[in-house]
Amino acid sequence: MTKTLLTGLAALSLVTLGGCTAQDNAAVREDVQGVREQIRGAAENAQQAAANAALAGKIKSALETRKGLDADHIDVEVQSGVVTLKGDVASREQAELAERVTQATEGVQTVDNQLMVRVPAKEVPPSQTQTGESPVMGAPATETPLHGAPLREAPLRETPSTAPAPY
Repeated sequence: MTKTLLTGLAALSLVTLGGCTAQDNAAVREDVQGVREQIRGAAENAQQAAANAALAGKIKSALETRKGLDADHIDVEVQSGVVTLKGDVASREQAELAERVTQATEGVQTVDNQLMVRVPAKEVPPSQTQTGESPVMGAPATETPLHGAPLREAPLRETPSTAPAPY
């Protein structure tokens, strides 16, 4: 497609050059060269985007088929062989396993592991919430206990927090 377009542009410019001055001819050649460079640049960008998408797909597939790894919440971003893993996993071991699987994938140059480890919120006895004590450090007291609360992202320490912590 690119060759056909370039050939058409060259033929058109030759036809129009017949009655032009040398200065006009030079300007047309310069314009044609600029168009060629733009087309070449667009083609290279498209090839790079396709290569990035293909590598991301290969990595995501490897993560999803790896035994012992839940990759449902892992996002993969690729930019010229540099892979960034984002999202959350159940444990530090899963984050490390995801990084190893990614690094072992052909075409990966480096891995930026930004995965977060999910930590369940601590359950607090109802008596603490009724006395006005906060069930989570730094959070306001509530009227209801946290029994059955969903998992919350937290740093790798004993006290849960609403802010996620990097692996």
